Amino acid sequence: MTNNTVESFYDNQWCSSKNREEYDLILAMLHHAIEFSYTKLGDLENKQILDLGCGYGTQSLFFSSKRAHVTAIDISEECLKHIQTETITKKLKISTKKCDAEKLPFLSESFDLIYINSLLMHVDANVVLETCAHLLKKNGKVIIIEPLKAHPLIKIYRFFSNYRKTNPKYMDLNKFKEMSTYFGSYSHQEFYFLSVVTLPFFLVL
Repeated sequence: MTNNTVESFYDNQWCSSKNREEYDLILAMLHHAIEFSYTKLGDLENKQILDLGCGYGTQSLFFSSKRAHVTAIDISEECLKHIQTETITKKLKISTKKCDAEKLPFLSESFDLIYINSLLMHVDANVVLETCAHLLKKNGKVIIIEPLKAHPLIKIYRFFSNYRKTNPKYMDLNKFKEMSTYFGSYSHQEFYFLSVVTLPFFLVL
């Protein structure tokens, strides 16, 4: 799938209240992983943070509330419009930029933290992570939440999910370990191995 097609999909996703309900569902399912990622952030005050593939801006808004300097990047203009509205409502400050994650227009060593949530399945992960390594300041970190390839039952949900239209290329741990060479250290935590059991309840609600 081309970047233009992915862009169109997400623009339509955020314009549709029905499709945004699925986003809220996925966000709920990722709740524990997101909360865990926050424990790895450290003190965010005055830190330069790049939220790469920011989506609806949930994490960007959280970072800004902690007095970080946040740059939110997404390919979807509709996503960014929502963030801009929310920053006004919540009296926060976030710099937004419509941008392809594979062509980031920033100088080397610009960010203390780069946060990625469910983006790598839509891009050339090697290109994006190698670029991230150059964009990090000394002792900076990249935090990634990403759906992995999983057992067959999860594929049933993905088959019916609206997101299948983006033809995602799900990562696996071997791929992450391979790309960890771009960084000084690497660790991972897995979540939701049994969460597939709850999917029928989510699909019914």
